[in-house]
Amino acid sequence: MRPVKGLFLREGMMKRSGMLMLALVLTSMLAGCAGSRAFQRGDQYAKGGEWDLAVKEYRDALKSNPKDIEYRSALLRAEETAANQHYKRARNFLKERKLDQAIIELQQAIYLNPTNAAIQGALKTVLNMKQAEEHYRAALTFQELNRFTEAVNELNRAVELDPENVKYVDALDKLQKKRSEAEPEDALIL
Repeated sequence: MRPVKGLFLREGMMKRSGMLMLALVLTSMLAGCAGSRAFQRGDQYAKGGEWDLAVKEYRDALKSNPKDIEYRSALLRAEETAANQHYKRARNFLKERKLDQAIIELQQAIYLNPTNAAIQGALKTVLNMKQAEEHYRAALTFQELNRFTEAVNELNRAVELDPENVKYVDALDKLQKKRSEAEPEDALIL
């Protein structure tokens, strides 16, 4: 009787092993199908020029099959293209002096392509321009309060952050003239 009982145990273990193998095969096939569908959606978005959506789908495809070179290559291409689109939009916003929108576009570009030095430099420049604008506004407030020293300091900081902005340079020159007229020169005291 003993050999028969052992035979049944082995058959039961083999059935469980077979079921487990079947489950693993089906799971990997489903994952492969999901990755393939995501990759195909990514291709469709890429063909339509919707690069942000293509990036999302390619990432999903690569997540399902991390070793697939085709998925990885498509993702890298889509990330680069999407980053360049955001960079171009940022440049257009910058021409219109829409700094907040330019910053958002550049941040998205860096998220997609964090190693691009041109995008990093552009973001730093736009952030400096935004900060310079804030110093300029502070200078105007100080000027209205006849606090010329603080206004000059704020304008100096604005010019330092955005030296190509003629508005800041002119305002600084005018304020320094106004300040020198308002404060008579002290006689030399020894």
